[in-house]
Amino acid sequence: MVETSIVEKKHQITNLVRQKVTQLLTEKGSLTDIVKRLHVSTSTVYHKLDQFTFK
Repeated sequence: MVETSIVEKKHQITNLVRQKVTQLLTEKGSLTDIVKRLHVSTSTVYHKLDQFTFK
């Protein structure tokens, strides 16, 4: 796989979309709203949300 400034290696979602998911999560956006607005799967949003969870 190729790594570019737009998409990280072993990823299929652009960095911009990943940043937008993060932004909407920090703004308390609803999961359904984020999925619909960014056209990503719920598992993508859950994965990003899991990164914020303190373990």
